[in-house]
Formats: sequence, C-alpha cells, structure tokens
Amino acid sequence: MPFRTLDPSLILATAERLEARIVERFPDRGLALVAREVVALSRTVAADVKGLTPPLWWLRGLVALVVLAGGAVFVWVGSLLPLNQVGRETIGSVQGIEAAINTALLAGFGLLTLVRLEARVKGRRVARGLHGLRSVIHVIDMHQ
Repeated sequence: MPFRTLDPSLILATAERLEARIVERFPDRGLALVAREVVALSRTVAADVKGLTPPLWWLRGLVALVVLAGGAVFVWVGSLLPLNQVGRETIGSVQGIEAAINTALLAGFGLLTLVRLEARVKGRRVARGLHGLRSVIHVIDMHQ
C-alpha cells in the first residue's frame, strides 16, 4: 500500500533534488524559478500536513456537545411518553416501534457523520494545498 499514500517528506526531497538539478543545468532560465516555486509549495503542504496531525479539539468538543444534546432530547421525549399505555393497542404499538427503530437508525447515521467530520475537514485542507502543487506541476507539464 505504499503507492496509495503521499509522504510529504518524500515529495519535498524529490522537489529539492529536482530543483538542484535544474539550477545546476539551467541557472539563468525561468525553469529554475518554477522549480523554486514547486519546492516552496511542497514545504507549505508539508507544514500543513504536520499541522493537521494533532486532533482538532474544538471540533471534537462541538461533536460531543451535539451528541450530548441529542441524547438529552431522546431522554426528554422518552420521559414524556406514557409507557404504561404501550401494550393496549397493537397497531399503535407497532407504529411506535417502527418510529423508534427509524429514529434510532437516523440518530446512528448522524452520529457516524459527526464522528467522521474531523477527517473530512482535515482531508479538505490537505486537498486544497495539494491542488496548488498539482496546478504548478500541470503548468510545467504543458510547457514541456
């Protein structure tokens, strides 16, 4: 699986090697400036990735608050229902069970979405940095 991930340190090392080779062969050309730009963008992306390694505590706290508020709403609504009346009507109890199952499924999917939110936020930030690097690389590729 090493070919499915991008290692910022390897990208930076490759960019620096290419910059050194280009500056050595074509010191007075605009290509050396482009190589420096690629190295600068690589350093920026590597710093962004390193900055995203620790957890986003504010986002985790917000998710925890939302989960606790949702749980409190479930408890509050559950306390309002008269549980001694559940078995009296078969149709009503079947509809109540179905509603409870639907609500539990939706709450579970919502919880799963909130848990994955941090990874999506971090992925979007890294993708934004990589997009800038890829744009410069595509411009270089067009000029070759």
